[in-house]
Amino acid sequence: MAAKQEAEAAKVGDPRREDTTIGPLVSRAQFEKVQRFINQGIQEGATLVTGGSGLPEAISRGYFARPTVFAEVRNDMSIAREEIFGPVLCIIPYEDEDDAVRIAAGPQVRVPPLAAESREQDGQDRHRLAMVTHVPVGP
Repeated sequence: MAAKQEAEAAKVGDPRREDTTIGPLVSRAQFEKVQRFINQGIQEGATLVTGGSGLPEAISRGYFARPTVFAEVRNDMSIAREEIFGPVLCIIPYEDEDDAVRIAAGPQVRVPPLAAESREQDGQDRHRLAMVTHVPVGP
């Protein structure tokens, strides 16, 4: 899975270093919030592909979160409904383009998808899906 490889290849650390791809979270409160979401995703039944709670390897202090990927996420899970603002990717499976649009525009979604990609290899299909799934969100 490409998402797993990307997350595991991410270099977490000092943002002043050129090889760092993910720096620290903004505060202890945000770090704790991200940790709660990761633990809640596991408790709600999402498949933890890589990452998880706690500090990344070789980091013993600071507000650094492990790049985390969840698969088999459902729209009723809190990790799908809420903005996490941390290095957490939630993969929601879908059957076809119509199903993807239904999921993205579902009543439980509070945040529009930031990115979407069709399983189709045709660039036109991916572009159409990205345009359709960027839905406005009201109060």
